[in-house]
Amino acid sequence: MKKFMCMMLAAIMIVGSGVVAFAARDNGEFGIDYGTMDKDVMAPGQLYTFDLITNDGSYVDADWKMNNSITYSITSGNQYIEKFYIAESKDDEFYELYVQTKGDADYSSNHKIKFTMMARNKYRDEDDKRGPEYGNIYRFEGELTAGFAKGHSDIIRDDFFTVDKDIPAVTLDKKLDVVTAQFPQLGYIKFRLANTYSYNFAYSTSVPKALLVKYPNADIRAWNFHARPEFDTASTVEFLCDGKTYAYTKDDDNNLTEFPVTFKNGDRITFKTKQLDSYIFSDKPLKTSSSSTTTVPVQTNQKPAPPPAPAKPASPMPPAQAKPTPTPAPAPTPAAPAPAPAPAPEKTPSAVTTPFSGEPLATLIFGASF
Repeated sequence: MKKFMCMMLAAIMIVGSGVVAFAARDNGEFGIDYGTMDKDVMAPGQLYTFDLITNDGSYVDADWKMNNSITYSITSGNQYIEKFYIAESKDDEFYELYVQTKGDADYSSNHKIKFTMMARNKYRDEDDKRGPEYGNIYRFEGELTAGFAKGHSDIIRDDFFTVDKDIPAVTLDKKLDVVTAQFPQLGYIKFRLANTYSYNFAYSTSVPKALLVKYPNADIRAWNFHARPEFDTASTVEFLCDGKTYAYTKDDDNNLTEFPVTFKNGDRITFKTKQLDSYIFSDKPLKTSSSSTTTVPVQTNQKPAPPPAPAKPASPMPPAQAKPTPTPAPAPTPAAPAPAPAPAPEKTPSAVTTPFSGEPLATLIFGASF
């Protein structure tokens, strides 16, 4: 039944995890099933999974994997691959090949990813005798493509342009200075050009399923920039929303880090950042984690606070003046000496405040065997 359904569905997008999965079909050859990826292109920064199939066309399960040692390696294009490994499927007991493309590589053109997989039968029976297929080797030569299906957009010569989700890699005319990129139904990014003129704005709006389950009463939206493009200077991001909105950056483990934003014009929040990331927006506060490794944007739309004036040492109090010792009056005739004058009070030095000026202390798998 599963195999029939898999043959009917070419590709399934798992929204909660942002993984594109492809199902196997009975082709009687050890390797993977491409689904539609033998013709399609893997987008930058995206994780894809492919079902592993045995030499007889069935799915690779725990028993088959135990009886066969599988090795794999990327032979070409590994600079465009972030992760490449075999693991058990999160949905069932079968095994899959996981391939994640790098988001920050040069995708001015599409790139071929070539790899090999080899399985060697090592089955022995209960008496430790070799099985009939012991030593058999099954080899698979694979090829995938990473980049943008429609390639790069033409050079943009206007200071206001719309990012096409199907062609998110843009190159801007070097004559431009400050430009604004529009993302339909999401927002805008205004940035200055200095040294960088090509940007990969590949993005998605998938909210992790774990967050939706954890916060069923919250209105959660996402704006994930897979390539995490970096600007020459801090740039202004505007996200369209209604009412009070909490903003977070999200890492690969769905850990959240909140950052400050400014509500503007009644329909958007703004913030500044030098590098785009994966963002989560919610109408209700969400739990944050101190273990997150995302890039927190700088605060936006507020004039920077003037640097604090250096503390001045407190002026010392003038020294206490000793009372003069009275001179005894001369006596015409010898007489008892005049009483000794009272001693002058000791001088008490005043406290001097010394300012403290301290700085805070700074504190692929390739060629793997499975």
